[in-house]
Amino acid sequence: MRSIALLETSSIARGVKALDEMVKRAPVTVLQARPICPGRYIVLIEGEVAAVEESIETGRGVAGELIVDSLFLARPHEALPSVLNERSKPQVFAPVGLIETRAVASALLAADAACKAAPVDLAVVRLAVGMAGKSFVVFCGALPDVQAAVEAGAAIAREHNRLVETTILANPDPAIEAFLV
Repeated sequence: MRSIALLETSSIARGVKALDEMVKRAPVTVLQARPICPGRYIVLIEGEVAAVEESIETGRGVAGELIVDSLFLARPHEALPSVLNERSKPQVFAPVGLIETRAVASALLAADAACKAAPVDLAVVRLAVGMAGKSFVVFCGALPDVQAAVEAGAAIAREHNRLVETTILANPDPAIEAFLV
């Protein structure tokens, strides 16, 4: 059983130290590890549940008082790790749904909930780089499915008071595809 975890710190240096200790502690795969806006650091890992739990607990201990947010998802939708690691090339087609959040963890939760709620393709997950800490996710599929996915993802983000905005484009112009990915 696969899982993912996120650690977000308010210090880049402490985030790098946490990353080092996390990968030394348990056999996990690093999906992303980098500075994000506004001057924070994120570590996203995946692996077997027990290894990810052990690794994220180590990271939390190292980060200490500099933790901004953390998240552990025991069974994320299968599309989430792939898109986060940019192993798949996004394909955006009509219709398109977008969920914008105030935080990284809430975007991941929204993406997971949306993909589990309806048969949509997770096309894009952008996490806080160049967006003052905001994040967004983009889904594609049949219009009723996109609507159901956006509603489910938005509900999770709203529950955590992190929802900024949603939008659904029923028939987007093909010229905007390059700007969504």
